[in-house]
Amino acid sequence: MAIQRRETKSGTVRWIARWRDKGGREHSRSFSKRADAKAFLAEIDTRHARGADTAFHRLSILEPYNRWLDSRPLRQTSRSLYEHTRDKNLVPLHHYPATELTNTDVQQWAEELRNGRGWVSSNDTGLSETGVTNALRHLRSAMQWGMREELVARNPVYVRAPGAAIDTAEIPTAAEIQRVIELVRLGGAPYTERTRSKDPNRSGATYTAIQRPRPDIADMMVAATMTGLRVSELAGLNVTEIDLGERIIRVRMQLGKQPPRVRVPLKTRNSRRDVPIPPELTPLLAARVHNRAQHELVFTTTTGRPLNTSHIAVVVKRAAVHAKAERVHFHALRHYYASTLLTAGVPIQDVAAVMGHTVAMTLSTYAHVQEGYQDRVRTAASSSGIFAGTPALRVIEGGA
Repeated sequence: MAIQRRETKSGTVRWIARWRDKGGREHSRSFSKRADAKAFLAEIDTRHARGADTAFHRLSILEPYNRWLDSRPLRQTSRSLYEHTRDKNLVPLHHYPATELTNTDVQQWAEELRNGRGWVSSNDTGLSETGVTNALRHLRSAMQWGMREELVARNPVYVRAPGAAIDTAEIPTAAEIQRVIELVRLGGAPYTERTRSKDPNRSGATYTAIQRPRPDIADMMVAATMTGLRVSELAGLNVTEIDLGERIIRVRMQLGKQPPRVRVPLKTRNSRRDVPIPPELTPLLAARVHNRAQHELVFTTTTGRPLNTSHIAVVVKRAAVHAKAERVHFHALRHYYASTLLTAGVPIQDVAAVMGHTVAMTLSTYAHVQEGYQDRVRTAASSSGIFAGTPALRVIEGGA
């Protein structure tokens, strides 16, 4: 094994790591830093000591990802989710050499997912932080499997777990939500669009378009604000699951993301739940189910087709930006619903039940958003005597 310094014609210094595999065949790999070349040869030495193959394989990211997908039985909903990551989000890394992937490459890819996926469309608005985290987790799992199979020597994909607690600053106000709903219903939000050029060497023209009215999406936003249902759950509701007599929504299925868009099972067992219909929402739902067959979806386009949840997010974001209420998006409506219930004094276990969460998850995510909780705790601790008579606790006057 050896490391050689080489300077290119442009003056760039490269460090060449050289080694031989078990069969005696020589291999080499180029690095921009000597430390990276040294670390790589250390990995090769470790693999050689274990008797593993140390031959250099030009393996693309797509290969271990696909083999990871096929390595175990999966529910169709889970497989569709992983395939969506592969087909929609992993595109820039499809043909990237798996053995050369660095964490810097991964973070650059994550930033593209956040800020707009140019490979999807010129006006793509990017993924939510949850969407980015899920994509990173999928790639990390695939690379971890590749390590176990000794296809790659290391896994450079690190996923920083997002904070579980919701900051109150992330939750929109009722006035912000109302402004966005009205703008979605009436239309009028301007946004930038780009035409596609027939010449691959030239970009299309940019122009300003105006969002058309979307009363179907506005109705969904009202329902989300008053029930806390996820956008996929609302898009997948059918008429039989709206019980206006009992004033209950029975959440049993959700709409799949992949075409053809059909109803698919919910993600978790807790997601299967019954959610009360508030009186203010009854007229809207009654109008939505009127003259519809039992198996039909409640929320559809004007032509009766299933709604595209990705496009819904785009429409809402355009309106939110124009209304100067960027905090408003579908999942924020769910946060608003939960925090409103908690502020009103609804027991935590009841909020967990209607949200489709465990009590522990609800506590860690929403308990701190209850207004005035500091005062309530302070009052309870100082005047209600809840700690009175506790033998293990005593106050030492005059210091220790």
